[in-house]
Amino acid sequence: MSRSRGQGETRGKTTVRAPAPKRAGPSRRRRPTEHEALLDASLTESEVMDRNGYPYVVHPLMDGVPRCDPALLRAFLDWALRQDILKDATILAAPEAMGLPLVASLSLATGIPYVVIRKRRYDLPGEEVAYCETGYGENCLHVNDCWPDDRVVLVDDVISTGNTLDAILATLATMGVPVEGALVFLDKGTKRATMSKRHKVPIRAMRTVKVEGGKVKIVRRG
Repeated sequence: MSRSRGQGETRGKTTVRAPAPKRAGPSRRRRPTEHEALLDASLTESEVMDRNGYPYVVHPLMDGVPRCDPALLRAFLDWALRQDILKDATILAAPEAMGLPLVASLSLATGIPYVVIRKRRYDLPGEEVAYCETGYGENCLHVNDCWPDDRVVLVDDVISTGNTLDAILATLATMGVPVEGALVFLDKGTKRATMSKRHKVPIRAMRTVKVEGGKVKIVRRG
């Protein structure tokens, strides 16, 4: 279902854009940067909490605690800037809460505006609701200021059950909003490939991990 802007609404077209990121070339091994090495160490040393049988990984980029070394944010940003799906993006969108530090940093680096997908309802023109059930409970997310003439890149901290991202992608599709893809810091589930195929968009993860014996193991570097 297509959405149009409310009467009297305007949208600036003079956004200053940074140079387009270089396209990601064929995958090949390279030595991790100092920032990436620090990030990998922070992952493997993360505390894992058992929440009713659900292995909850505590990490600064996903929780805001423990305190976040800027090098971790820099590592994510450097990775994100190499992704070709940013090339044609007109807006970045991130669900609250922990997608916010990632999307704000990426917006600052690229000059692409961002919008937050909030749990709070605003009743603004064109607002749509994405309903989802996550590993932490039920969520109701409100999508605002995304339009059919946009090209959206979603930014989030983690894919666990995948239900949050799945619901947002489905909602944007009903709104007629094109999605260039999604950039995620951590994939610790098994749904990413299926979601990508179902919604016909690339979903990139900086790191893919699994939890074994209460420890985090990195199984793939994006």
